[in-house]
Amino acid sequence: MSIVGKWYGFGLSAAFDAAVRAQERGDWTTAVESFRKALGESHEPAFRAVIRRRLANALGRRAAEFEADEPAAELLEEAVRLEPGFADLWLALARRRHRLADDPGMAEALAHALERNPDYAEARLAEVARRLIVGDGSPWEPVDRRPETLPQEARDWLRAIRERGGEPESQAAALLAFRLRLPDLKRLVAEADAAVRKGSLDAAAQLCRQVLEREPRWPDVRCMLAQILMEQGSLAEARLELESCLETNHDYAEALAILGVLARRQGDEDEAKRRFRQALAADPDEPIAREELSRLPR
Repeated sequence: MSIVGKWYGFGLSAAFDAAVRAQERGDWTTAVESFRKALGESHEPAFRAVIRRRLANALGRRAAEFEADEPAAELLEEAVRLEPGFADLWLALARRRHRLADDPGMAEALAHALERNPDYAEARLAEVARRLIVGDGSPWEPVDRRPETLPQEARDWLRAIRERGGEPESQAAALLAFRLRLPDLKRLVAEADAAVRKGSLDAAAQLCRQVLEREPRWPDVRCMLAQILMEQGSLAEARLELESCLETNHDYAEALAILGVLARRQGDEDEAKRRFRQALAADPDEPIAREELSRLPR
């Protein structure tokens, strides 16, 4: 498919292909090594951007396999240098820095996570925990502000902790232990991605909608659904999904770039240029925006 599959990159590099195969079988050590090799061999900017994103994700998954915090933190630091726009990598780094007793590093990583996604529930709870640990005067402010944007399970978790009370350290530990119950949803997202690759767009769209019914503020899934809808010719519905992405993360470069592609399809080249430039302002290496803007008249 022309949008979702356009920047997949398979077949452009033997090292990249090996990394993707390793990624699909869950061999994150090989995936990291092969993506690093592919990045070193590639000189094409758009393809390098794809590799960096894949490598950053693989580094995050490899870090999660480590019990030891120091090597995990090193992998995550590499990941966020490669792809600073991934809020989940910043949160994982913040948790590792907390366990390394690096409060300034934890504060920095959480600030980056929340800058990229202000409604990120797990990061907001982690910021409360950090404030409790350091004795901040308004520790609950990150969750008391716009509580309606928190998932119900996060609100229930918070209510139980606050009603139970106790020492700040024990409350912080409970807050840092919070995880959204996403394994089933991540499985559905993986199934949707596989369906896209097979060209089964109706099935992929249905899977995306199942995920969004349970986690409506998941911008990556909305972006995937928007691209599927574009391929199916439902441009108005695709635009709504992309706008919803940007409500959650206004600097989501891929969503901005795809809005530019949508504008081109509708014959509005001025709007397309505007969106591509917004995407590149958010991420100077965004591959779709770089490629598409180069094709438009100055």
